[in-house]
Amino acid sequence: MLQEEPPVETRLVVIGRKLVTHLSGLLDALPGPVSKPQDIARAFGVNKDVSSRVFRALARTDPLAAMRILPGPAPLRQLLDGARAKGLPDAAIRLADEAVAQFEHVIRVDLGDRSSLDAIISSALPETRQRYELVNKQSVHRGMAQLKGLATDVLLTTAVIFAGDQPEYVDGVWVLAWQGLRRIRRDAVARFHTGRIGEEASQDPVQSLTGELIRGPDEVLLRSFCSAPLPEIETQCDGATVHYLLGGNGIGLSSAVDVVMACRTPRCLKRYDEPERHRLRGPTMEIAIPAKIAVLDAFVERGLYSEREPELFVYDTAINGLADMNDPKRHIDRIDLHESLEFLGEGTLGIRIVELPHYSEIIMEVLRRLDRRPEQFRGYRCRSQYPLYGSQFSIGFTAPPAPSV
Repeated sequence: MLQEEPPVETRLVVIGRKLVTHLSGLLDALPGPVSKPQDIARAFGVNKDVSSRVFRALARTDPLAAMRILPGPAPLRQLLDGARAKGLPDAAIRLADEAVAQFEHVIRVDLGDRSSLDAIISSALPETRQRYELVNKQSVHRGMAQLKGLATDVLLTTAVIFAGDQPEYVDGVWVLAWQGLRRIRRDAVARFHTGRIGEEASQDPVQSLTGELIRGPDEVLLRSFCSAPLPEIETQCDGATVHYLLGGNGIGLSSAVDVVMACRTPRCLKRYDEPERHRLRGPTMEIAIPAKIAVLDAFVERGLYSEREPELFVYDTAINGLADMNDPKRHIDRIDLHESLEFLGEGTLGIRIVELPHYSEIIMEVLRRLDRRPEQFRGYRCRSQYPLYGSQFSIGFTAPPAPSV
């Protein structure tokens, strides 16, 4: 019976250990000490990038971490050629050459390319995963910005959730901001919207902070926080959803605008849990414009929802559209990314976003119009660098049971 080959992750550890051991053996065979990358460059005749990566990799104790830093098989063979020219022992060179050959085989035959190797290593090493994801998300951002013809430096969605007029529901105010929003192509359409998803979405129209129906930008724009002159915004109402379109046709950084708006959604969520039908509830942010930074904040009035840690959901909306986090059929669309939810504490006076200098002032202005105080709220935040275009972030809170009559 043929023996089953070990999983690729196991073989990577073995190969990584061989690479570290036998490349270190070559360095040990040099007549002088190796204390810096330049020593490797001079001894083996390789460039400073190769010497630096080898030097850093051999300082790692974890073979996978070392393998992730090492250059590819071709540069390593240049190093081996330098070892032969240097007259190092044939046995040491042969062992290192065998390790490099196994390294090349696993990349080309088992995985297909170096990026697939990096993906496997990053999933096994949490300390490298965030950096790996960030580099790749940044590449996706650049491509989507060019394809869509749009980009924004900061995308913000802040939900302020508080007790409304009807005791069985809560109301919500949504602060939406786009800082540095710009077209990259003149034909690009910058469009965003306000609305609701899931079973709790009712036919109540989105309103201004003062309770007026939204008929144009005057009802939603927070003028003092927008760029000057005021950005041109057109509105189109479609039932409980309002669409907003950025006017003008300027392109590039010189045409970038800052848009800050706020709207109110009465009876946006049910306040209490239903017997035998537990449902999470909370805000959602859709990445519909390529952004460098996206922030989803939720400020929940104390006592409304359980203080148990809420859950963060990140979805791929490409196939099935926006997701209801209570729909079990959408679990398959969840994306496993290195994103997290941070508890901001109680009160909002000290809440900051580095890229939005006036953020605290914006939130305080909204609370003032609602006749609410900062200390009445608990805050939560998800901050994402280069969020994936077409993804959705949702924060799920647990509602308490209805009080007994």
